[in-house]
Amino acid sequence: IKFDLKLVLIFNIIFYKNMNVYKYRFGSKRDLDSLQQNYFYAPNSLELNDPYEGIFIDEILDATGLHHLFKNDFSRFYKEVKNYGIYSLSKTEKDELLWAYYANSHKGFCIEYDLEILLKIKSVNLNCIVQYDENLPKLNFSSVFHHNSISKLTKLILGTKSKRWLHEDEIRIIINHFGKVEYDARAVKAIYFGFKMPKTYLDLHENNMKLPNELSPVCQEQVMEAMKGRGIKYFQMKLKSNSYEFEYTEIEDLFKNTNTRIF
Repeated sequence: IKFDLKLVLIFNIIFYKNMNVYKYRFGSKRDLDSLQQNYFYAPNSLELNDPYEGIFIDEILDATGLHHLFKNDFSRFYKEVKNYGIYSLSKTEKDELLWAYYANSHKGFCIEYDLEILLKIKSVNLNCIVQYDENLPKLNFSSVFHHNSISKLTKLILGTKSKRWLHEDEIRIIINHFGKVEYDARAVKAIYFGFKMPKTYLDLHENNMKLPNELSPVCQEQVMEAMKGRGIKYFQMKLKSNSYEFEYTEIEDLFKNTNTRIF
């Protein structure tokens, strides 16, 4: 199986040049800390919310008469794939279901990233546009020789989901390990605030500080204060009149005159 990771990454950077992607966040203190400190958490397939993540029909290890060395190679490949980190992003910032599921029912925020900059993370293994299908991916001799590389087989396993998830319009960054991943601060281009997100400290509940970091909501003012001096744009999500769609308007950075850039 041929595989040239360097060529794959170069192709991806060219293909995704000037492309922005979006990550919906609950809007907790933990989310704000990771945003301010320029890192994200990339879970492995077992930690994601789709129980079919990383599941495929294996017709290679079950094949009779297959040379044991070939089987051993694929056994090692399967184990490596299970330890890869997956950072799931969307190509849209306006999906109402994503706001409902991942942004605390519209009370959280959405981060806009420059994908080209994210792909320069050293631990990035590959990235892919998720393919949505009615059937589980099938790994057999035909798919191995058709795809002809480890990267394409990895995309087949980790980049295929049920058509029920089609609305997520997902792009995935595959990391060579799961866990904390640091990135260039310049990757963050904008923050979109959910239309129900608290605007100021006064809008937060008085018992908010007693909650654990993963459940303690933050306000828009808090986000702007944490990201001050970076030249980030901010947008307010709102309901579009006479439709089921969302729209947004740019809002003023409350700390726009602060000169504390970190890059």
